Amino acid sequence: MKLFTEKLKNTSPKTCFYVALLFLGCGVFAQPTIGTTSFSFATDVGLASGDGSTTVTATDVGSTGWNMTATMTSGNSSAHILRGGNNEGISGTAAVLYFNVAAGVQSMRFSSDDGSEFDLNSFAINSTQGATNYTVTGHRDGSDVTGASFSGSLTQSTLGGAFTTIDASGDDDFNNIDGFTITFTSPQLRFIFDDINIGTAIPAGPVNNAPVFTSSTTASFVENASGTVIDVAANDGDGGGEDANISYSISGTDASLFSINATNGQITFDAAPDFENPMDNGSNNVYDVTVTANDGEASNNTTDQNIAITVTGVNENASVATNTGISVNEGGTEVINNTELNEGDPDDSGSGITYTVTTLPSNGSVQLSSSNLLQNGTFTQDDVDNNRVQYVHNGGETTSDSFVFSMADGLENGASAVTGQTFSITVNAQNDGVSVATNTGISVNE
Repeated sequence: MKLFTEKLKNTSPKTCFYVALLFLGCGVFAQPTIGTTSFSFATDVGLASGDGSTTVTATDVGSTGWNMTATMTSGNSSAHILRGGNNEGISGTAAVLYFNVAAGVQSMRFSSDDGSEFDLNSFAINSTQGATNYTVTGHRDGSDVTGASFSGSLTQSTLGGAFTTIDASGDDDFNNIDGFTITFTSPQLRFIFDDINIGTAIPAGPVNNAPVFTSSTTASFVENASGTVIDVAANDGDGGGEDANISYSISGTDASLFSINATNGQITFDAAPDFENPMDNGSNNVYDVTVTANDGEASNNTTDQNIAITVTGVNENASVATNTGISVNEGGTEVINNTELNEGDPDDSGSGITYTVTTLPSNGSVQLSSSNLLQNGTFTQDDVDNNRVQYVHNGGETTSDSFVFSMADGLENGASAVTGQTFSITVNAQNDGVSVATNTGISVNE
């Protein structure tokens, strides 16, 4: 029976009438008129009254379908809801009067007698005793409606003076409400209300669910590559297919380095990333972006997803950055340093770079730590950096020499060695001085 009674709360008066034939106690409720309700009565009739901190309510005032509730917060107060206002000098066109004679916050709530929803357009108010500030709040199903609130101020009007129209027609938050409250913050006031104008509530459509991402929040991409970094995917949250009716956009810390296909969500680098020279904001090869999916509906239509894109390095081909050769005195020794022989590998250095002597010099020798290297003997860039590689001339009367070498960095990821490199050596001739080349003596006959 309890469940049945609760269902009756949302039935129409007509339905309630027929059900009342079977069940007693079902009230018939009135619905406010769509348009303007004017509370014009010829005589004063007290509908509800109370003293002190209290709440008084009058239902279906003047058979208009409006319920009215006055609330007082001060113990030294008195509230009256009258159907008429002749004592306020508005004889013949009197409105429902809310009368208060004490300090404290006070309010008047208007609600539909049958609980039906409406769109609030405006109502009129006359303050006949003092100026005040006010706040208007909309309600639905016993709760305040989010966003349905605005404030203003009233100046005192003379008895029988003009009403002030409070306009809510431009505020969509006051649509589909079943009541509203005007709250005052000034003491010793009298208020007269009239001309409530409402429109037909538009039934709320299905709730739009926000888009839902189905793709990962992380991605990995190899340096120097091109193509799709990650294919972002989302659905509309209401049963639609992946990417269907979804548009994508990109923002965030590193978004300026990327492009996104608005239709299919594919993200690409605008320029191929370089692991050795990261361009992300943190310079750590982790690029942070935010992708927004929009299903095109009027509300609750977007969802954001943060994505971290990590760029990974690959072994790149080594290169010879410096190969100037050396100059050595005839019969002398010369250290080969890194201003004369150096690598240009972007991701390896020092002991990671190996030189191989593929053709030995003709007029001297290449030494590592004072020991002669044989053909295909090796030394590293670290050896060069620390002056452990030298050339020793054999002292012959030659003016030049050279050796041929290759260089490699480990050859990971298919990298190639650098081959056929010639290191040139200039030999500075030296004055050897005068020497007796032959002194055999002679033989003579007696």
